[in-house]
Amino acid sequence: MSKRFSRREKQVWELLSSGKTNQEMAWLLKISVGTVKTYIRRLYFKLGVSSRVEAARLFEKLSTKGGLDLQDDKQ
Repeated sequence: MSKRFSRREKQVWELLSSGKTNQEMAWLLKISVGTVKTYIRRLYFKLGVSSRVEAARLFEKLSTKGGLDLQDDKQ
C-alpha cells in the first residue's frame, strides 16, 4: 500500500480492527473520543473505505500477507 500512515493512524487502525469502540480506543491511547473519530475519518479516506468492517477486513488482509508495516513513520 503506497499511502503513508502516521503512527497514531496505525494504532487506531489496529485497535479498530480488533473490535475496540471509540471510547476504548480513546482511553487506551489517552486521547479524546473526538480525536479518535478524526483519525478514523482520515483512515477511511486514505483506505477508500466507508465502514469499520471494510477497514478491519483490509487490515487483516494486509497484515496476514505481510503488506502492512506497523513501524512508526516520521511525519
